[in-house]
Amino acid sequence: MENNYSKYYASYPTPAEVDAWIEEIHADAEKADFKAEPQGAFLPASFGQFHNPGCLIKFERDGHVYYGVWQGKYATNGAHPSSAPLLVQLPGYGAELSCHYDVASRGYNLLQLSPLGYWTPEGFNESLKKDGNWPVFPDTIRTDAKGGYREWLLDVVCAVKWAWKQALVIPDRVSFYGTSQGGGTSLLMGSIFAGRGTACVCADEPFLTDYPMAAFRGAYSVAQSGYLDVINASGDENKAWHALGFADSICHAHRMQYPVLLTAGGKDDICPPETVESLYERLPHTRSITYLHQHPHGYNVDFIKLACAWFELYA
Repeated sequence: MENNYSKYYASYPTPAEVDAWIEEIHADAEKADFKAEPQGAFLPASFGQFHNPGCLIKFERDGHVYYGVWQGKYATNGAHPSSAPLLVQLPGYGAELSCHYDVASRGYNLLQLSPLGYWTPEGFNESLKKDGNWPVFPDTIRTDAKGGYREWLLDVVCAVKWAWKQALVIPDRVSFYGTSQGGGTSLLMGSIFAGRGTACVCADEPFLTDYPMAAFRGAYSVAQSGYLDVINASGDENKAWHALGFADSICHAHRMQYPVLLTAGGKDDICPPETVESLYERLPHTRSITYLHQHPHGYNVDFIKLACAWFELYA
């Protein structure tokens, strides 16, 4: 673990501080002005997704709008199915809104989200970008973790609580998955719902994992503008690292008392595999890591197959 950046671990929040940060998120979710409005089929019938076309959901929390796709389990042929678990799929840093019919068809309730309003039905909201990119990561540092990913995650918390109220959903039980940022935020969401319903997490080549080891390489370079803003304003780089730690999955490892599946790409120079391995070493519960020897960064079919097996075991 030793490297030129190892001293910054000392600036990270303590487990107690992380726990308190999460409790504040739940408290904000409880008092949020929140509503959800179905918008109709996500894709038209002409696309041929006969088993579940998905419904676009417009969420509004405390005055801002974001979207998700709901693929809820439903009855067919007059059957009366039992309730099924909830899975939540989270997006990469590009804020893309996905629709995983292959996962939904296995009988789960599936919610796929793009928080903070970066994605809209008309396309990406480019007006929300700063310096040509989504600001959620650097804003986490600029706000001392009171904004940025805290707001992103709060959007997900509110949507999960909405999903638990839908027909044929097992309440108070949820599993998270995704690739890159989706993997990293799945790890954070698992921590946020630890003891409140997390069943398992599947994180594919996860971002937001061991920032000191990542050393601003690859995707982690996105954080540099916020990092430099804080140092220039305060002269205190420890303050920047302290804020970063709240959104680093390794600071949440003590809460991960549930099964976690990880993948790491052998040719991944966006989210370096050694950062994923660093998290794996810290996990206190049932765990699995698959090293994809020749795989670069990005979504891969192998992960979906592994995740579905993990869900079958633990979701």
